[in-house]
Amino acid sequence: MKKDIKKKEILNSKFDEIKEVTVRIKSEQSEHGEKPTRIEQISEGKLFKTADEWNLTYKEAQESGLDESFTTIHMYTNGMVAMDRIGVNQMKMEFVEGKKHIARMETPHGALDIGILTNHVKIDITENGGHLALSYIINVNDDYPVQTKMTMRVTPR
Repeated sequence: MKKDIKKKEILNSKFDEIKEVTVRIKSEQSEHGEKPTRIEQISEGKLFKTADEWNLTYKEAQESGLDESFTTIHMYTNGMVAMDRIGVNQMKMEFVEGKKHIARMETPHGALDIGILTNHVKIDITENGGHLALSYIINVNDDYPVQTKMTMRVTPR
């Protein structure tokens, strides 16, 4: 019942204009001092603002390996970024500069605990698009840490 009420509140919330956008994502991951793995993808998405955050929702591209997933990035005015991913693999991650967050990824093969230590967050988003930059270290089930740098450029369509 409470979940239905919350869902209705969200659906009935007054958002500023929802913008159709193109999302260009570049990520680079490296571990053990090896050469970084780079991934670039372009997706179509939606950008809208609520009282204290910008929201960017897009379908993951095939290049990401998550092509059956949808991601929503919440960029808060206080500098925090949250990422919700739904699809075959589901997870919620938080990025706060200098802080560690433990996320749980649900997969068809079981759950994984993921430690995320955020080194850098830069948000520069307006109704005309902009960019997001994240630098963080991921540690899956206490295995080897993976350094990740991700940038997103958002442009109106």
